[in-house]
Amino acid sequence: MKKIKLIGLSKSEDLNTYLFPKEESFFPFIKKLLGNLDFDPSEYGEESNLDLAYKNGKENFKEFLEKTNDLRWEFKEGNYIIEVIIGKDRIFLLIYTKKDLQQEIYKIISKLTSK
Repeated sequence: MKKIKLIGLSKSEDLNTYLFPKEESFFPFIKKLLGNLDFDPSEYGEESNLDLAYKNGKENFKEFLEKTNDLRWEFKEGNYIIEVIIGKDRIFLLIYTKKDLQQEIYKIISKLTSK
């Protein structure tokens, strides 16, 4: 599967917001990101709410994304709180963490996305 394209980034003291197109390749990306940040696999792995939503929509995923607005998941682990919001036209990834960890997260996201 192709890498998802990062189309926007906003930084503040304790929050970075990443913007992605509303497409299927986001789901493998977010699962890899959570794994790289040492989140508990029960939060994002097989049979998690995120995984089930992806699997349930996969047969007709384009239609699932077109119909889905304001769907939100939240993940908490150690130094991170991550929110995923599927909006009308975009997917928003909000990462709340200490400023000193933000560059590390950006490096991981850069490896998992296309320019």
